[in-house]
Amino acid sequence: MRKLLLVSILAVATSFAGIIKIDGFADGQGPITAIGTNGPMVISDSDVLPPMSVSRTLEFAPPAVDTPPVSRSMIVDSGVLDINHGTGENTTARVIYALPQIVLPPAAIASTVELFLEIVQSDANPTNVQVLLNGGSLGSFAIPGNTMNQQVVFAVPSLVFGNPGTNSLVLEVTGANSYDITLDSFGVQWSTTPEPGTMVLVGLAISGLGLLRRRRPVA
Repeated sequence: MRKLLLVSILAVATSFAGIIKIDGFADGQGPITAIGTNGPMVISDSDVLPPMSVSRTLEFAPPAVDTPPVSRSMIVDSGVLDINHGTGENTTARVIYALPQIVLPPAAIASTVELFLEIVQSDANPTNVQVLLNGGSLGSFAIPGNTMNQQVVFAVPSLVFGNPGTNSLVLEVTGANSYDITLDSFGVQWSTTPEPGTMVLVGLAISGLGLLRRRRPVA
C-alpha cells in the first residue's frame, strides 16, 4: 500500500508535457544544389499532428560569391534534413513552411512553451538557425561546432501560434564557410509545473510516509 501511495504521489508531482512536431523530415524532398527553390511539397509525415496540412519548400539564397562548379546540396532523406557545402562555399539555406494555425491545448497556455530542433550532427563550424513567423523573428538556435545528437530549444510566448489562417514559418540556416549540418525533428513543446498547493500536499504526504516508517514495529 505504501509503495502504491508513493507512486501516486510521484505521479502528481511529475510535470505534464506535450509536443507538436511541425516536421519530422520523414517525407523525402530534393536534392537541391543550385541557387533557387525546390518545392513546395505537402508533408504527410505521420509525426506531424493531424489534421494539420503543412507544405515544405527548400531554398538556397544566393551567396556573396559563387564560383562554379558548386558542390552544395540540401536534401530531406531517411528522416533527416542534410545541408552540405563544398570548400569555401557559404549560402543561407531556408526551409519554408506554409501551415495552418497551431492550437495549443489549455494546459500549455500558462506553461513554458519552447521551439525545439534536434541536431543529428554538425561539422566544426558554428551554425545559427533563425526562426521567422510571418516575417517576424521568433528567435534562433545557436549550434556550436561538432554538435552531436542534441536538442536545442528556446522559449516563445504561448500564444505566438494563435494566428488564424495560413502562416509562413521559416528555418533560416547560416554558418561559416563550408558548413555542414544534419537536422532532425522540429516543433513545439511545452511543460506544466504543479501548483504550489499541490507541492505542499506532496511534501506533507512524503513526511507522513517517513513517520509511518519510523513507527513500524521491529519484527
